Amino acid sequence: MDDNRKRTRRRLWPILWMMGLYAATAINEILHVGPEDPALLEVQQVAVHTTCYAVLAWLMARVTDAPALALIALAVTVGVGQETLQSLWRGHIMLLGSAVDLVVDGLGAALGYGLWRWRA
Repeated sequence: MDDNRKRTRRRLWPILWMMGLYAATAINEILHVGPEDPALLEVQQVAVHTTCYAVLAWLMARVTDAPALALIALAVTVGVGQETLQSLWRGHIMLLGSAVDLVVDGLGAALGYGLWRWRA
């Protein structure tokens, strides 16, 4: 396989991952998947957001030389889109919950970028 095809494939993974995040968000909003206990639900949300955005940042770091803050900001921007989608499905904005999710998204992205740098 030539280098152009390899680069193109590498660039597709972050895009596919973002599409998967948005699809999973829509499915979760429709099916209301998750534990009943609010504390357990919050732990699950933090774990899912951290993992998803760590993977996103890691995938993006593989295809760009962007500085860490730019990459993390881009990941948080994806998170803003995800929170907007959730708000549209719910019909209202959960400002505090969305703000916490965005902080967790940013921390997850920083973790993913850090792991990529450590591995590279």
